[in-house]
Amino acid sequence: MSQASLYDGLLRETSDKPAVGVFLAVPPIYWVSPGCVDLQFCYFMDLIARTLADQKAPYITFDIKAPPASLDPKKVPVVVLPPYRQADGLATEQLEKMLDAYRAAGGKILFVGGHPGPAIDPLARHMQQSPAGDYYYPLKTKEMPGTKLVLLNRAGRPAGEAVPILQVLKEFDVRAYGANVLKSDAPAKVKPVVFLDTGEKRLAVSAGLVKDGPFQVIYAPWYFFMPGLLSDVKEVQKLDQPTLDSKGRRILNHLLGLLKENR
Repeated sequence: MSQASLYDGLLRETSDKPAVGVFLAVPPIYWVSPGCVDLQFCYFMDLIARTLADQKAPYITFDIKAPPASLDPKKVPVVVLPPYRQADGLATEQLEKMLDAYRAAGGKILFVGGHPGPAIDPLARHMQQSPAGDYYYPLKTKEMPGTKLVLLNRAGRPAGEAVPILQVLKEFDVRAYGANVLKSDAPAKVKPVVFLDTGEKRLAVSAGLVKDGPFQVIYAPWYFFMPGLLSDVKEVQKLDQPTLDSKGRRILNHLLGLLKENR
């Protein structure tokens, strides 16, 4: 990981304060190896970690192929996890057992997807591909601009102004699977976190699993964290050390805030 230029200056093994944990993977080389985490999500994890660093928020990084034997929720109350697969040396069973124990002890997970995986079950079982969408978005790609993201608080009420989707990625690039929505028959313990508002209907594109009051796990699609889709800023300030734009930061901080609430 230390040899991956994507993470130059980013890796952090310890924190003297409770910190957000971010799982990283060595970026795969397309057409050579698919890797255990897709290249797109290596990029999104980099953006998220660099944004935390830019905000002076305590964070630590983990190599997803060599996860710790255990995690203490008092030291790492929330982790950010990308979609993963058993490949390139990653033993998924070991990772999932550790995360199960972490959740049982009170740890929280923000899953940035992608296809939801077993680490966030049973939430994953209550989401499905939107019949109105394509592979990348819950609507057809051309229908996404002009819609709005409505962030919800824990009571299910709007939390501030809606975030307009200004543009979308249309060709082969850093797009990933992002068509998931919450099933209509999801149980009460699974709640919408962000709605996509078309003006005619609302799709729950981000959802969370509640345990004893607070959220334990939240699923969020990749396009929340792609600079330029939600903001009219067209330039990245540091090309070699990119961070989320203002709208992406707002969404990230909102989701982490929901997970950190304990009452």
